[in-house]
Amino acid sequence: MELTDTTPAMATLRAALADGVEDWRPRVQALAREIHALKEVSFEEVRSAEAAAALLAEGGFEVDRGTGGLPTAFTASAGSGELTVALCVEYDALPDIGHACGHNLIAGASVAAALARVPAIPATPDPARRTPATRVTSAQSRISRST
Repeated sequence: MELTDTTPAMATLRAALADGVEDWRPRVQALAREIHALKEVSFEEVRSAEAAAALLAEGGFEVDRGTGGLPTAFTASAGSGELTVALCVEYDALPDIGHACGHNLIAGASVAAALARVPAIPATPDPARRTPATRVTSAQSRISRST
C-alpha cells in the first residue's frame, strides 16, 4: 500500500505514532501474554479486562468500567474535540482451547494503537471500547447502544 500524503506534518505524525508503539512495546507484549495465559471465556474476562484497562489508565486514559452494564467491558477515553476514534477489542478465549483465535493479540494491538496515538493527537477523544464475549453478539450491541 502506497501512502499518498507525504507532507511534513504527516511524516511527523507517522514518526510520533511509531515512537509511541515502540515506547509501549514491552508493556503491550506483556499484556498480550497475560491475556493468553488467563484464557478467560465469554463474560468471565474479569482479569483480562482489568489488565487492559489498567494499562490504558497508566497511559493517560480515563477508564469507565462496566460499559453497557457488563462487568467485563469498559470505555477508555483521552483528549477532547469533535473527532472520535473507537477501537473495539476482543479478549475472550475459546472454551477448552484458549486463545487459538488470537484475541490476546488483537487486544494487544488495539491497546498499543490507543497508547501510541494519545501523545500524537492530543486534541481528539479516543474512546477505546473493549468488548467481552465476542462470541455472543449481544455483548457488542449492548456496548454500542450504551454510548
